[in-house]
Amino acid sequence: MVNRIFTDDSGLNLFASVTITLAGRPMDALEWWTFDDGRVHTIRAFYWDTAAMSQR
Repeated sequence: MVNRIFTDDSGLNLFASVTITLAGRPMDALEWWTFDDGRVHTIRAFYWDTAAMSQR
C-alpha cells in the first residue's frame, strides 16, 4: 500500500512511503525512483526491518 508520495523540485526524484506485508506482518519501506528523459532510470527500495524479510 502506498502511504505517501513526495517529489523533489527538479521532478527527477520521487519518493514513496509504502507498507508491504511479509509473512503476514506489515513492514514499512521507502522507494526512491529516479527519472531520466521522462522514463524510470532507477528504483531503490529501503526496508526498515530486514530481519522480518527472512522470517516465515
